[in-house]
Amino acid sequence: MKNYLITVIVPVYKAAKTIERCARSLFEQTMTDGVEFLFVDDATPDESIRIIEQIALCYPTIKENIRIVYNSQNLGISQTRKKGIQEARGEYIAWVDSDDWVELNMIEQMWKGTQGGRIDVVVQNVFVDSFEGTNLKNTREWKLYACESPQKALKMYHTDKYVPWGLWSQISRRSLILEASAKVHDVGHSEDGMMLIYLFSIAKSCMWLERPFYHYINDDKSGSLTHCHFQTNEEWSHQVINIDRVTNYLLSIDKKGYSLTVNYIKWLWKSRFIGAFDNSWSYWKVYNECYRDIIKFNKSHISIVTKINIWLTYNVYPIFWYKVGRSKF
Repeated sequence: MKNYLITVIVPVYKAAKTIERCARSLFEQTMTDGVEFLFVDDATPDESIRIIEQIALCYPTIKENIRIVYNSQNLGISQTRKKGIQEARGEYIAWVDSDDWVELNMIEQMWKGTQGGRIDVVVQNVFVDSFEGTNLKNTREWKLYACESPQKALKMYHTDKYVPWGLWSQISRRSLILEASAKVHDVGHSEDGMMLIYLFSIAKSCMWLERPFYHYINDDKSGSLTHCHFQTNEEWSHQVINIDRVTNYLLSIDKKGYSLTVNYIKWLWKSRFIGAFDNSWSYWKVYNECYRDIIKFNKSHISIVTKINIWLTYNVYPIFWYKVGRSKF
């Protein structure tokens, strides 16, 4: 069995419209020696896999580097990503979503960031692209900043400046992401965010690159969370398992150091799944302790006035909230 420096994992499900752009951006990388391209078919009902196979024929020099593994049935993103990690033969794991694409020197630059395999995690900045039809409408850069250690970055998680929010914006040592993924309960959404929290808690070193190499296509992934398929009571019950696991885990490591991070995780995941709650009162009752730190959360889209109002509402006037706040969202 051949060993690789890096395995790039691409989960595939209903990606027929975008997979060619994704695959070609990988197969034409400036670094392909020592790189495995692993596509995980989550029982996709369309032509995605056939398209990958046809495109692969155009790149005979890396034929042995391209591999497709199959789920016997549709398992969802959590189990599909875990299967990818288990199947990977690379020392490091990189990720690309099937509807995104990457700069042709991404793998080379990310590998350089490992300093020959000495750094556990390498983080890149990301282009966020929006299209109007087939034309690029605009591109903005989602930027992260360097920090002295992965643990320090995790303690600053509430600033959104250091820890990625998607697996595809970093590469990491396979042994570490394998350990992190094993701690995550299977869910339908946001499981990669939980993996990254675990990853940053156990990694010994991290490198932040200044340039973006990954193109995250925003269009098909945007829209109101309250109208997405994962906004259900059942899905939220699964998310709670992960929230409790990761927050209890962090507090067991460093209760004082991670207390703000823990409250931010609770607040952030609640806000992502607000559509799963019946009314504002039921929403408030879950993890309401997170609101004591709301003013410290450095979310750019939350004004200081809003932060103060939220803090007062949840910390000073809970009886008032109970009387007037039991409305539907």
